[in-house]
Amino acid sequence: MENYVTFFPVGNGDMTLISTEDKVNFLIDCNIRKESEDDESDMYDCNKYLHDTLEADGKQVYLDAFFLTHSDHDHCRGIEEHFNLCAPSECEIDKIRINELCVPARLLVDDNLTNDDAKALKDEAERRLNLYGKSDFNVNGNRLKIIGYSEDLADYTDIMTVAGMKKNIRV
Repeated sequence: MENYVTFFPVGNGDMTLISTEDKVNFLIDCNIRKESEDDESDMYDCNKYLHDTLEADGKQVYLDAFFLTHSDHDHCRGIEEHFNLCAPSECEIDKIRINELCVPARLLVDDNLTNDDAKALKDEAERRLNLYGKSDFNVNGNRLKIIGYSEDLADYTDIMTVAGMKKNIRV
């Protein structure tokens, strides 16, 4: 298998899967619409593609990392319904586990999120942030990276990537 990029046909918004020859998979944004599950719909079924393509630990399908660029609904639609936003021990087998969640700093400090998927992502990022400094933080499904900078998050600079800065993503 070679490295490849999948640009999902989701209309307005974005959803891109980057897959490496080493079977590492990164998803940038999510825009899975409920209508895509309807057999009568012409809308592409991104969730089915992910379940058919991604690696699994036993029966648990997972992403190595999910990157949220920003919290507009067309960049996080369907995340709560199709991905496990919980502790790894509570994962549902029909949802995809996110080993490392990468979110903009603004998501963690913004109290005016406008959609339920963004709020669910914020809750999950805060759950993971609360594990920071504990051994469970490094478990698949608990890791977090913060993209950008906020003074409110200054205590977390070693998991933060500021513009112009290079950081490793653990896979």
